[in-house]
Amino acid sequence: MMIFSVMFLVACENTPSDSNGELNGNNNGQETEVEKTDEIPPAFSEAIDGQLSEIEHLKGDEIDFFQDVVVIDNETASEDIVLTIEKGEYDSDIPGTYQLTYKAVDEAGNEATVTRTVVVIDTLDVTFPAIIIGEEFLEYSFNDETAFEKTSAGAKFRSTADLVHIMDKDFFLQQIAEYEEDWNGVPRFPWGSLALVTTEGRVVHCRFTAGVQLEIDAEGNITYMIWDLVWFTHDSSGELFKGLDEEFLDELLPEGGYVVFAASDGKARIFLNKNLYWSKYKGGGGMTKDVQDVDITEVVVEIIEEYNVKIPLPDRLEAPTIEIEDNTVSWEAVENAKGYSLYIDGQKQENRLFTQLEINLDELIIATKSSYEIEIVAVSSDIFKWTNSNKSNLAKYKTTIPPEVAEFTIDLVENTISWDEVADVSTYDIYLEYARTSFLIATTAETTLNLTEFSVGHEGRNFYYVKGINEDNQEIALSNRVVYSVPLITQQLEVGEMTTEVAIVTAENYFTRRKATDLTSLEKYLYKITGVSQYLASGNPIEEKYSTIVILDAADKIKFVRNIVPTQTYTIEEGWFIESEYKTGEEQLVNLENYLVEGDTLLIGKNGLEIKYTYQQEQQRVEARNFLAYHIIINWDEFPSGEGWKYAATYLFLDSKTVILKFT
Repeated sequence: MMIFSVMFLVACENTPSDSNGELNGNNNGQETEVEKTDEIPPAFSEAIDGQLSEIEHLKGDEIDFFQDVVVIDNETASEDIVLTIEKGEYDSDIPGTYQLTYKAVDEAGNEATVTRTVVVIDTLDVTFPAIIIGEEFLEYSFNDETAFEKTSAGAKFRSTADLVHIMDKDFFLQQIAEYEEDWNGVPRFPWGSLALVTTEGRVVHCRFTAGVQLEIDAEGNITYMIWDLVWFTHDSSGELFKGLDEEFLDELLPEGGYVVFAASDGKARIFLNKNLYWSKYKGGGGMTKDVQDVDITEVVVEIIEEYNVKIPLPDRLEAPTIEIEDNTVSWEAVENAKGYSLYIDGQKQENRLFTQLEINLDELIIATKSSYEIEIVAVSSDIFKWTNSNKSNLAKYKTTIPPEVAEFTIDLVENTISWDEVADVSTYDIYLEYARTSFLIATTAETTLNLTEFSVGHEGRNFYYVKGINEDNQEIALSNRVVYSVPLITQQLEVGEMTTEVAIVTAENYFTRRKATDLTSLEKYLYKITGVSQYLASGNPIEEKYSTIVILDAADKIKFVRNIVPTQTYTIEEGWFIESEYKTGEEQLVNLENYLVEGDTLLIGKNGLEIKYTYQQEQQRVEARNFLAYHIIINWDEFPSGEGWKYAATYLFLDSKTVILKFT
């Protein structure tokens, strides 16, 4: 039981009548003091029927339960009233309803108590791309190449009125040109809001159509006469994209920047209007030149790719009910779900989102045992309205391994596996597996194998298993799985005054293993990847997201860089420039083959990996992508804290080819 106590300041003042006694006259003309007894307890001025107002707060929040509690007394001065709180079972980290008891005691010992109900609300931590203005934020869509597609309801982006749409300048111009024929000019865009924002977050131009047409320039000057607005003339609802040509955008956004826009009748337009013009805007019309209370010259717009916020836990989606038939798991659609996650033996699969209502398990599972447990989770279409469902019912998937296949045991001692001979087996196929992908590494008639010798190119933590093959080339035996970590080949990287370890792996190893979510996932290093051009030439896909990407030539000299921020690219020939093909952080390696030649290596500081580095003989930790970004893109003062690569304009970036990377 917890009890908190303070000497409470009450809302009253001492007056002559507050003394502890009275002076009365007597028959002799003398005054005598008559003792007075205080029997009136203090009073909680805000209490109703012995209850203070209920408090709700999010799980984990710290609350001052003394704040705004007012206690008054007929005798005791405010500073002498003692207020305590008995919290009982209250725990700010456990959702539930709790009862607190407040007790006030005056100098005479009179007591008064009241209770208060406190509700701790369960929470959900969500991460999403957010545009932030002041203390408000909203989810955004960046460089959506389908935004201007023509639909029966107009441009496609107009059907997503709760999303702010953001395009970088070059991408916007490219999309306008691409869809010009479809729209006989610019896409139709009436009754919305639009702003031009520099890479530093400064607003230099706004257009609004919510009651009265308005335009604001970089100095905050307002234009609202129709004949002065090129985008409003001859159209009573406005054509907000009209006039946003290359010349106009280059003048206002010479160093690059963003076109930010929102369709009407949704959260997005409300967000832009209230934060860029009228703070009381709640939707519809009503915006005139007289209600403005926001000065855009003082506004700073932040565009955060991974914004984390704690919200009250929304209602859960209904859990799917699944069944398995003919190797296929299926279920009915769940309302308000945008897709479904698959769990095999309790493990979520490769962060994949399935939008169909059935999955062929035989195509996903390489069977190494007789059955697997399958579950499905419905994924919310709006994380602020609903949270993901609980797992579905559990269904057993029986694999196609013939029941007559014998099971046998392999043992691992140091780096060697061994097993007893299996009847009727003529050869043994040895497999390693990571990221749910298997590789045949050896076929032998022996009953032992050195894993290190046969795992070249697959360095890292791997599963190993063995299949027994008979003379008819049929699989008749299957072993258990063991885990062995093939030693990584590493180099020490020295850059500036810092050193760290770099793992050298093949392209096949990295681009397969990066998808792993189990113990075979990438270890905590920077990665130097070999054979990328040959890997691509063989038709293999490569992918990386929200990481720092560097191409090194055969002499380990920097020749190419992609920042974590989309479009920001560096080459020796052009320096830093805006690359329109690099549209989103999820497509960081698009067109990389155009920059690679044989002998080049790819140096990646991967998003989500934390590495160790040494500076002035002290070992520290930092995100891998931030380490490379700091040394190769821009030095920022707060390193290893902060993300200085996120907001700076490219003209402030380093000339990356001058950065010396020393590998030993």
